[in-house]
Amino acid sequence: MWTSRQFYGALQVAALTSLFPGSVRAQNADQCRDVLQDGIRDQYSVTSSANMKSAFKNGFCNSTSNSSGSSTGAGLGVSVPLADAILGIKGNYSQDQQQAMKNKYCGNSSSDLSNDDYESMMKRVASVAVIQAWAQCMHDRAPVPPQAGLVSDVVSAGASDFVFRFRWIAGFQTNSAKVKDFFPSHATCSGPSISKGATIGTGWSVAQCTRQGNDAVMITVEADDQLGATTQTLPAITQTNGGAGGGVADPLLDLKKKCMGGAATACQDIWNATKDKCGTDVACIGQSQCWMDKARALTLIKTSCQPGQNPQSSPVVCQAVQKTADLDCENF
Repeated sequence: MWTSRQFYGALQVAALTSLFPGSVRAQNADQCRDVLQDGIRDQYSVTSSANMKSAFKNGFCNSTSNSSGSSTGAGLGVSVPLADAILGIKGNYSQDQQQAMKNKYCGNSSSDLSNDDYESMMKRVASVAVIQAWAQCMHDRAPVPPQAGLVSDVVSAGASDFVFRFRWIAGFQTNSAKVKDFFPSHATCSGPSISKGATIGTGWSVAQCTRQGNDAVMITVEADDQLGATTQTLPAITQTNGGAGGGVADPLLDLKKKCMGGAATACQDIWNATKDKCGTDVACIGQSQCWMDKARALTLIKTSCQPGQNPQSSPVVCQAVQKTADLDCENF
């Protein structure tokens, strides 16, 4: 049951949207885009006033023009961890999508990155927590009643296969929506229902999905016209020891414990063990880089942020360094 406050709040949103649909939805989109942008700045410790939109465009174009796909991120105007993640974005788009965006943004007469494409790129480097905060923002600001809008769930199909399904719960005069963006992380999905522009009705739309590896999975679908978004996550798979029922120990577990306990060398050892195994997987790249960032921060704290040291970094710098040193890269 709705409360009277929820009901009249929904009426107000619907009334404003019907009177000023463009301005209200644009404002809502800007607010939720800011959630993504601010979350990414915090996730990758971007403290500069860099133009993030330009950095994403430059990073994408650099990645598509660089056959090796590697770069230190120099010239992108953002921190190296985020620059590396941006340079890996192309791995999250199909060849057709890559070429279309390259034609649009990487030529001599290219245009600025559109808000929609900027948002699409940000979603592909953001953490689960940031995506969930963005999706909640989209849900809260959708011009439909609280109980209406996009919903989803996941049904296991055995082994690595699962079904992601989503549908529209009608509210007021909005009886359907259309897919704006569909994004799987650590999984591949197929089916006509996930194509851009596909109708999301009150019956279930279904995508057949398969895990890629044992990492945690996140599936996100966004509706067009600022009508909301929904996400589902699956936890990482813990491998078991062939019929014995016992779990196989993480070979990096001891190092991770030492790193989380403040051992900078252990953090760097984890980075060395993982950095060459990620390929174009931006989530893996980001997590690997997190261990190195943590190693550097722990070293700086010991050498420049202890009382009585000379020279000693400023309190503001040390606070920022401490924040990086406290990162939980295991749950990145």
